[in-house]
Amino acid sequence: MFFILLTLAFAKEYQLIVYEGNFYSSPELKFESKSSETVQAKIKLGSSAGLYFIPQQDEQARCMASWNKLWGYSRCLGSQHHEDSDRFVFRRDQSCLTYKNGMVTEKEGCGKLIELAAYAYDNSEEPFNNQGRLLIQLNTKILPEIFYNYRLIFLDTITLYELYDENMNHLESKAIQHRKCFQHQSGYRLTLYFGGVCPAPTEIMGYYIV
Repeated sequence: MFFILLTLAFAKEYQLIVYEGNFYSSPELKFESKSSETVQAKIKLGSSAGLYFIPQQDEQARCMASWNKLWGYSRCLGSQHHEDSDRFVFRRDQSCLTYKNGMVTEKEGCGKLIELAAYAYDNSEEPFNNQGRLLIQLNTKILPEIFYNYRLIFLDTITLYELYDENMNHLESKAIQHRKCFQHQSGYRLTLYFGGVCPAPTEIMGYYIV
């Protein structure tokens, strides 16, 4: 309870947008580091996060299945985030899509749910090559235009990912094992980023209260 009250007392708000044709969000935020073990953010994704669609191209299937970065931090003093980090990531609900012969089509009348996953780099090992260990999908699917609370707890050799609804009712938790490193709780902020192969096909908005 003390952590929640303290967070509310010092809350900062900002909106980030990945514009069509881009990967990185705007505006560019100032560098922010942390030294605490526990961090939390209240985040709402815009409606397009549950509806975006990559046009037909060679990488269409790969891009529609890929995860987009939502929020998190690097870990281990001196490490870059592609070496050691923990982030919540998101993508469009895959049950609304049909994959066939390298092409993707949308199912008619499908909703706009959003899938989430815990996504980590550990000693330069990549999450997408270590699914089930460094990339763990959450069972909970979220709705756009609704706030959810995301918490990361950086422990010595593990990071806990916790998801809560807007009223701090617990929805789900995941845990990712990490190597032991110097000052595991030290790191810098990571925010909204689309794709990595295909740029955003439409504007993707995130509203943050931290």
